[in-house]
Amino acid sequence: MASPTDITDPALREQMLDADRALDTGEYLGSIQRCADVFERLLRQRPDVFVPPPDLARLSSAPRPPIGGRRGPWPSQFGVQLSLEGEGAEQQPRFTYAKEHFSMTEAAAYFEYTLDALLYAQRTPAPSTT
Repeated sequence: MASPTDITDPALREQMLDADRALDTGEYLGSIQRCADVFERLLRQRPDVFVPPPDLARLSSAPRPPIGGRRGPWPSQFGVQLSLEGEGAEQQPRFTYAKEHFSMTEAAAYFEYTLDALLYAQRTPAPSTT
């Protein structure tokens, strides 16, 4: 089972350990906020890990991402929406909180998604820009 201790970047590992402690102590909003901060930092370092949400107009004919391949999009359905503002290389992630109180299940979903994204980025080379 993956753990924040598997993260090689010391700063990101510490932030995820903080998110884990917040989750364990029932500070669900705090845990989610830490995860959003970590994911935002990850997107700035590795924009290639961003998985856009499916185009709802093409959902029925579009193939699903393979299990174990590319991950799915940020789990906005739990109350924290992720959008990219700006154009091209200048795009910046922005998180919008639809509510103030979250359940343990919702916080755990954001924690697991963020941990998975970090570990994916860690084991997958960044695409070359040349």
